[in-house]
Amino acid sequence: MRILTAITTYFLLFGCGPRDSLLTVYYRTSPRRVEVSKQASLSSLFALAMQVNPGAVEVHLKRASRVTLYRVLHYNSAAFVHDQSGSTFDKAFEILAGVFIVTFGNWDFGARVDGQDTPERKVVRRRGFLFTLLNPMTSASANPRIEPIVKEQIFSNPPITREYEIRLPAAEVVVAFRVLDETRHALASGLATTNPYGELRIQGALKNAVAVELSMDGTVIIAPIQASTKPASTTPIEPAAMPHALVSTTLANDGWASETKNDKLLPRVTLTLDLAHLLSSNVTLFGEVRLYRKISVGGLVGRESISEALSPGAHSTRINIIGGYMRYYLTHMGTGAYMEFEGLRGFGDSVPGTDTPEFVGYGGTLGYKHIVYWGLTLELGISLQLLSSITAKIPEPVGHINLGWSF
Repeated sequence: MRILTAITTYFLLFGCGPRDSLLTVYYRTSPRRVEVSKQASLSSLFALAMQVNPGAVEVHLKRASRVTLYRVLHYNSAAFVHDQSGSTFDKAFEILAGVFIVTFGNWDFGARVDGQDTPERKVVRRRGFLFTLLNPMTSASANPRIEPIVKEQIFSNPPITREYEIRLPAAEVVVAFRVLDETRHALASGLATTNPYGELRIQGALKNAVAVELSMDGTVIIAPIQASTKPASTTPIEPAAMPHALVSTTLANDGWASETKNDKLLPRVTLTLDLAHLLSSNVTLFGEVRLYRKISVGGLVGRESISEALSPGAHSTRINIIGGYMRYYLTHMGTGAYMEFEGLRGFGDSVPGTDTPEFVGYGGTLGYKHIVYWGLTLELGISLQLLSSITAKIPEPVGHINLGWSF
């Protein structure tokens, strides 16, 4: 009686069977390593023949082999290991659950509990779920223990295969050759050795040759003779269209420097604002259009203050100005010194009961124009203008600092 009591107490405290692992669930984690393997086929000889001229055929002998690369990416994994619970009370409950499953015919209950394997999750059951429930020596209700890193390789990507062909010159190979025509008549034959580049030149009366037969180490190769490749005739390329000349070629929006030889690359329109007048609260806008390589015409509009005797009894007044001009460049319209001839017309605001100042002006300008490569334009000039009114003629030198854009 004491022995039976001791055995029962043991099973209640320490369980009813060996504590083996019954279920393991693996989860994929970080990449572990990349496995690469290479497999190369035996090399084989092949030849290319080309007719250099009517009296010579050039043969290129090479060794070719196929190389196959296999690459497999392996991953680390973590595991949740379910051991036996070791409790008799848990085992009794599991047996009742097993009987319930068998009674109602729910045989796939274990598969639904485990779930499906995925590329990132894998379930390994070492004993059937129903058998584990009904077997008094096993248990299926244990809490899992975690293994952060599993030593076994569980997750791997499908292998990636790449194939390459490697061709190397067949150097220093003794070759028996025959050059054949369309009737398989040998126009030339002999024994020769390829050079370090796998090349062999055969000379003779080979104008009608169509193929070369090569024999070496029991291998016979017949290579058709190809025509000599000649560079196709093409239309001469303009220097500006060559890639290596793009750096030095001045294009539109690239400065239009003095070395530009093509009129199509010169700016057609320039718009500028006089900054010098802007500082004195005057506004003058210039517009220029190219007529020829060195000649352009333009116009200006502005609103400025004017004084002296143009408006009797008034020391200063605001007037509107419109005008036109023609320029002649010493180099071309893009960059360089220029001479300008201009005409102006000024009129004041019409105010009832007051005299409206008006004038007509003529003058010339000496200046310099520069366009940087993105189209920004700077002009410096000095003008001498003769303004005529009813009461006076006043020559006025005027400085210009114009900033704008050319396109």
